[in-house]
Amino acid sequence: MSAVFHWNDRLCVDHGQIDDDHKTLFDLANQILELNDPTHCVDRVKTLVMDLFRYMESHFQREEEFMRSIDYPYLDGHKLDHETIVWEMNELIQSTQSLDAYVANLRLFMVRWVLEHIESEDAKIADHVPATV
Repeated sequence: MSAVFHWNDRLCVDHGQIDDDHKTLFDLANQILELNDPTHCVDRVKTLVMDLFRYMESHFQREEEFMRSIDYPYLDGHKLDHETIVWEMNELIQSTQSLDAYVANLRLFMVRWVLEHIESEDAKIADHVPATV
């Protein structure tokens, strides 16, 4: 499967660290989508999931701090979205029985999260970024 997450300028939030984070998340999502036979690359799956989870948590912290710094009016709701994403990721890790099913569910999770959250929710932040940031 070829990469389906493509960065474009309409996804820009701050033209800085948040956008760089999103690009890294796109790259991790594409690597997950490109896993052909998870049972033959168990270590790769584990590494990608750990990298994704760690990066996701640090990104959420940076993004929430950025939103605080610009007095983003919807920070509380956005933070709740982040908590839901982390909860769903944990639930996915704990509830999936087979590696193939896990990777399939992880792909769906990444599509929903990356496409929906970044394109719809994170894009709203850009409307509140001062020109001087």
